Amino acid sequence: MEKNNKFKKFIKKDGFYVVLFICLCIVATVAAFTAKKITKPIPKAPVADASVEINEVDKMPKTQVPDASLVKKDQTKDNAAKTTDKAKSVSNIAKVTFVAPIDNAAISKAYSTVPVITQKDSTTKRNLHGVNLEAKVGTNVNAAADGKVVEAGDSNDLDLGYYVKIKHADQSSTVYGNLAPELKVKVGDTVKQKQPIGKVGDTAKIYDKELFGEFLLFQIYNSKDEEQNPKNYIQSLMIKK
Repeated sequence: MEKNNKFKKFIKKDGFYVVLFICLCIVATVAAFTAKKITKPIPKAPVADASVEINEVDKMPKTQVPDASLVKKDQTKDNAAKTTDKAKSVSNIAKVTFVAPIDNAAISKAYSTVPVITQKDSTTKRNLHGVNLEAKVGTNVNAAADGKVVEAGDSNDLDLGYYVKIKHADQSSTVYGNLAPELKVKVGDTVKQKQPIGKVGDTAKIYDKELFGEFLLFQIYNSKDEEQNPKNYIQSLMIKK
């Protein structure tokens, strides 16, 4: 009983302090636990290796921006090459020099754009092409320049008769008419200057023999297929007096 009374007296006298002490202990315990939890290191998210990323970037294909000065130089070189090629192609077109298809032949009918009478007993005038070179039937006719035969045979034209047409390196062409039917070349043949291609004949029936005699009809056309005066190309051709 005495102990109980002492305890009761103690509680009454110092109970407040006991409770306060207990509360402080509780608070201290909670504070210590909380502080420990807060100070616990937070795990960090894994950071990608920067060196790996840099290496991967380096491996990615790079778009190269062309240097303006280099581009200009390349364009200049291309232009120069094109100019050179163009100059070469022009220089490769050889200048064609013509010779008379019959040696020492005179012009019996000069080049003219004025229509002429072709038959003795006719008043009809015709436009005649090229020049007539005086030559006996059977006289050899030679190529005036190197070239390729592009037409040959009977023209079915009274103005031309049997003929040969040769295309030359500069795209000009020569025509040899009033030939004998027995031609010495055919279409596709390559001929050399002064190579025989046929003989003078009597197949251009539009011409009256009394007016024109025996002759070779000779024509020259430029690269645009425009008829030219043969005498302007072959100075040795002389007009018969």
